[in-house]
Amino acid sequence: MVPAYRALLSRGADEIDPATWAGSLPAARGIAPRIRIGANRWFNLLWLLPIGLALLAAAVGVAKGLRSTAAVRDFVERHPGTGFATRLTTALPGWVGLQHFFNLFLLVFIIRSGLQIFADHPRLYWTRHSTPGKEWLRAQARVPEDPLWTAKQDS
Repeated sequence: MVPAYRALLSRGADEIDPATWAGSLPAARGIAPRIRIGANRWFNLLWLLPIGLALLAAAVGVAKGLRSTAAVRDFVERHPGTGFATRLTTALPGWVGLQHFFNLFLLVFIIRSGLQIFADHPRLYWTRHSTPGKEWLRAQARVPEDPLWTAKQDS
């Protein structure tokens, strides 16, 4: 099968034409991220949104129920949570606030670079081999059986 593909290959030009670079691969949209459960079952991570919303609503209901019990009501009266700061002063020095802002600023760049890498290689593996079909999380369709498929077609 591979020799048949090799016969279709042609020699490239000495200059790069952006319109035909990488075989002028068509733009491909990704799929919703999926995580592998077991050998061949995949779970769509978009289901985590309604599941998380339902769990959040349940947690709010439980918290409201606990707030009406006598023990929690007495605890809140003894410890109102306003002893550390007033309207004019805060509990933390100014340099700590600046340091937190600077850390957040740098974390934005770290998260952005991670998302860029994941966009170019939308499959995560537990091993260093990156064998197609062995990924545990993917945001792209299955790897085709075509022996000339490249990872560039995923990005």
